[in-house]
Amino acid sequence: MRIDSYGSRGPNHLSGLTDPWLGDRGFDPLGLGKPAEYLQFDYDSLDQNLAKNVAGEVIGTRFETSEVNPTPFQPYSEVFGLQRFRECEVIHGRWAMLATLGAIAVEALTGIPWQDAGKVELIEGASYLGQKLPFSLTTLIWIEVILVGYIEFQRNAELDPEKRLYPGGKYFDPLGLASDPEKRLKLQLAEIKHSRLAMVAFLGFAIQAAATGKGPLNNAAAFLSDPSNNIFKTFSS
Repeated sequence: MRIDSYGSRGPNHLSGLTDPWLGDRGFDPLGLGKPAEYLQFDYDSLDQNLAKNVAGEVIGTRFETSEVNPTPFQPYSEVFGLQRFRECEVIHGRWAMLATLGAIAVEALTGIPWQDAGKVELIEGASYLGQKLPFSLTTLIWIEVILVGYIEFQRNAELDPEKRLYPGGKYFDPLGLASDPEKRLKLQLAEIKHSRLAMVAFLGFAIQAAATGKGPLNNAAAFLSDPSNNIFKTFSS
């Protein structure tokens, strides 16, 4: 049983980590981070003179090692490796932080909940915070597909696991906030914590939208006006 720096007891399959991940709490109840184990079988008997050919027996086990390959569309040799899980967590967390802030900002500035923003664009045309854009919705979609696709292609071509997540440089760290190694670790830890909070928050936004049809600010105002009754009405309807 592994005990991390927070005093939490982690599962055994994480005990081999000599350099623990930032923000690691040993939380893996479904065992998704366990190394992929494959059984090795002997050849089946293929003697045509026998009445019954015996299937090959298990002769050993094999574990896949997680490596980064120069293949842009599938860089990881092991899709269930901890390194890929961490990369997915950071990338999804960054999208969640943007989405959470965007949902709140749009509703506060325009009064339109995030789940209805697409409907407004389809009817009234492309706009941003109430300002018309000189592009059609189709053009904006193509711009997004090309830009994001190019960025992801370039990111997946990077073989250094650290640079895949934290490229730095003048484009991704123009203020040099991560120039100090100790400060960089604190910023990375803060990002992980905020990412996890944002993913849970946006999941809450989605559940609220499905249950009430309202945005996060409207739901927050309704809750604060009468907490107990509004919770009961939401789950009983």
